[in-house]
Parts: sequence; structure tokens; C-alpha cells
Amino acid sequence: MDDVARFDARKLLSHCLVSARRAVVWVVPADDGTRLLGPTLAGCLPRAWVEELESRPLSLETLYATVCQDCPPSIVTSTAWSMPLVIHDLGAFTTDLTYRLGWSGSPREADLHVHLNQVASAHPFGHAIPVSRRSAVLAWMLQ
Repeated sequence: MDDVARFDARKLLSHCLVSARRAVVWVVPADDGTRLLGPTLAGCLPRAWVEELESRPLSLETLYATVCQDCPPSIVTSTAWSMPLVIHDLGAFTTDLTYRLGWSGSPREADLHVHLNQVASAHPFGHAIPVSRRSAVLAWMLQ
């Protein structure tokens, strides 16, 4: 199920526009992510692998097309950022991720092990894997 389909975003936007004094600002995920993993774990993978996994990615375009077609925002911008995903056991995490992706026993399994071992850094609680993310800011300026 799409994130937008979980609640009536149009109704929420209408309520916000009526209730706000000067502006309505939404900060939303703007990066693609596979439905198998969501954007956070997809951020652990190289972009090309995410594109291979998902023909219909989760993205800002889904929200924009669903919610904003009748009332487009005055401002749309985005920013890239990253966060560390701290995991206790890199091997167990990699095995779980491999299983969730359906890559167990495939050549891609070895590629994933190599990739995560290359990007992981030591952390007091185990390992930290950088997760690339993008957020969008949509603003409706009110009169």
C-alpha cells in the first residue's frame, strides 16, 4: 500500500490550508525506495540496485500527483542528507537484508556483502552504515 493511501492526504491538506495563518509546510520523503525495504534500508544500497528492484518507486511524485494536483504548493525544494544506520552485527544484518531482497545464493549476495563491508565503519555499538536520504519541502503560502 502506498504511504499516501494510508490516510486521506487531500483532506489533511484542506484542513491545514483552512487552519493555518500564513503558510502550510510539509517536509516529506523525496527519495525513491523499494517497497521491499522502504527508503531507509534502500538508502544502504547503491542507487542502481534500487532501480533494479522497483519498477514503481515510492517518491515525491506520488504525493504530488495524488495530493497537489488541485492546489499546487507555492514552493517545492529538496535537500539531500544522510544518517548512520547503527547495527550491532554486520553479518546478521547483511544476511537478513540478502534474504529480504531474495538474493540468497545469487551473485548479488556476494556483492551486497562486499558493499556493506566497504561502507560500514566502526561504531561503539557495532557498525554504522551511511544511509543516503532526500527530503522535500512543500510550502503553500497563504494570503
